Amino acid sequence: MDKSSKDWQDEQIYLQNTENAIDTKVNSILQHVNECRDIVEELKSQFFHEKYTHEMDNGDQASMYQRIDDFMLFANEQIDLATLLQRRKMQPYFGRVDFVQNNDRMPIYIGLSTIDDDKNYYVFDWRAPVGELFYNFGKGPAQYDSPQGVMSGQITLKRQYDIANGDLQDIYDVDQNIFDEYIQKILRHIHTQQLHNIASTIQREQNEIIRDTLHDVIVVQGCVGSGKTTVALHRIAYMLYKFPNLKSDNILLFSPNELFFSHVSGVLPELGEDNTRTAVFAYFVQRLLKLTTRVENMDEFVARYDSAQDDARQQILVKLDESMYQNIISWVRTYVDHIGFTRGFKLRKHVYSVGKLNKFLHEDTKDLRLLDKIDTLHAQIIKECKLNEMYSDKMYEEIVSRLSSTIDIQEMFNLFLSDNNLRTCNFDTVINFEDAVLLCLFYEALKELNVNMDIKQVVFDEAQEYPMLFIAFVMRMFPHAQFSFYGDDDQRTTAGAVHKLADILSLDAGYRSTHYYVLNHTYRSSEEIVEYSNKILGRDLHNAFRLKYGQPVEEIQSSNISKQIDDILDVLIKQNRSVGIICGDNKQALNIFDNLDPKYKVLTDIIINAKTTSLKQIQVLPVTMAKGLEFDAAIVLPNGGVFNQEFGKQQEYIACTRAINKLYVIKEDKNEH
Repeated sequence: MDKSSKDWQDEQIYLQNTENAIDTKVNSILQHVNECRDIVEELKSQFFHEKYTHEMDNGDQASMYQRIDDFMLFANEQIDLATLLQRRKMQPYFGRVDFVQNNDRMPIYIGLSTIDDDKNYYVFDWRAPVGELFYNFGKGPAQYDSPQGVMSGQITLKRQYDIANGDLQDIYDVDQNIFDEYIQKILRHIHTQQLHNIASTIQREQNEIIRDTLHDVIVVQGCVGSGKTTVALHRIAYMLYKFPNLKSDNILLFSPNELFFSHVSGVLPELGEDNTRTAVFAYFVQRLLKLTTRVENMDEFVARYDSAQDDARQQILVKLDESMYQNIISWVRTYVDHIGFTRGFKLRKHVYSVGKLNKFLHEDTKDLRLLDKIDTLHAQIIKECKLNEMYSDKMYEEIVSRLSSTIDIQEMFNLFLSDNNLRTCNFDTVINFEDAVLLCLFYEALKELNVNMDIKQVVFDEAQEYPMLFIAFVMRMFPHAQFSFYGDDDQRTTAGAVHKLADILSLDAGYRSTHYYVLNHTYRSSEEIVEYSNKILGRDLHNAFRLKYGQPVEEIQSSNISKQIDDILDVLIKQNRSVGIICGDNKQALNIFDNLDPKYKVLTDIIINAKTTSLKQIQVLPVTMAKGLEFDAAIVLPNGGVFNQEFGKQQEYIACTRAINKLYVIKEDKNEH
């Protein structure tokens, strides 16, 4: 827009008025905070005086404590709000629509947070109902669902703003959904490996997913770079806004590894929300089942499967087959039917005969699971015989010793595996991924699992990598929660994982309402990178939203890969790019890291296990750790490791699509001398 035009001057005035409103509100908030602090100091002084002069009983003390806590909580919340508003002052809004109803024109500015004073709304939160006008419509007829009902009218103006550090940089008049020039500018300036909010560029199909509150289970199939993870996080933020009783602690987010969390940890705080509860498969299982043995994580499992012999692979696939759930149920049912007490006992005038004990086991507690039956019997004996707590464990051992078969879960689990001609689990070292999945089902069949019933939303990212057995298990663990699954069938690299994401919708057999979404456009990589990556899977797709960047993918044959990497880094580091060096396995990653030029090694993190996080400019990592990440530039070494195995093409596709603007593919030239 012409900066000398009246429109530009009017917009400058509006921005200044909005920033002034923020300043006024922040000052008012801080004044209230100071008043709260004065009240707290007065209450504390009163509390100590009356406590030591014995003018306050225990009830009064508790009441005073509560009042002080309430004031402190309010003050802290207000400080957080003031801090957030100060951040918003850097970019108070990013869009505007002029909505006309009955010849009444209402300019509506859209930003990350509501900004208002006693008289005016300067900016509406992007999640507010009126935000649908900005995301779903261009100029022309439009409507949105307000608390008062459907509001219909006409959009006569639609704008997007480039505001940086509180200064108006540019204005784009938009005719369609989101102006291509604006989003291309945003995409061109992404040079970070941290994920950021996309509120200003949400597309209509993404907005539909974000605002879906009608379905209990949604599955999102999205191509690489289509914004699945950012949509998932924005949907969480929307739900927290839409439902005031929903808190961040009520949401559980599953992801492939801990590195992913460092990658996305800034998005929800940018949107003004706290980060949710998080779960990585291995730690979730370990905590839930209270295991002392380490559980193999998904990245280790992928590498182990790829290097396994055919018979070991077949064992894994059998264990992760969906039929194993019914096999476990049937086996446990038969086991329980045949277990019984072989001896009775007498304790403090109470006689517990074999018949009485078996009646309790098979009739009185027929609706309970096996271990819950024993726990209930144990509690009843403790109560009837009025035993001290110090005898509780000894009494439990006495009960168990009179049973005809073991009730140790680990022993029973290995019996089950042996009965099904499957390799047993070594509980002394590491519990393999496939055994951990089955162990969840086994525990479930034997004991009521204690889960956090405050969980109301469960989110799976990279859902295509989880076995259907585990997904179904988690859905049973949280029967009252809503679920959303985000993934890509083309990025499936885990043996025994879901064949198609759409299959997840059949798990509930109609108990929950479901919906399936597809995202086809990729926003991450340049058109050159997208076209190159699609050809790896034999596809001639042109689904990149980014335009050609003028930097074609460079395929390099080299017999000295380490030197080649140093030469490339000479260029990339001068351009201040974030760089991912993506290898076939941990061994190759360690070798590449060891051979880096020392001046680059200090800028580099080596990422070889699920606990690693990184904020350094260069990351060297195996492709199994790269999923969900993105780098301004990527150097891919598709030689060896998982690249040569069953899912090798998918792994190469994943590695190449981590690059945003520049991609190098270095292939080993063994013939060069």
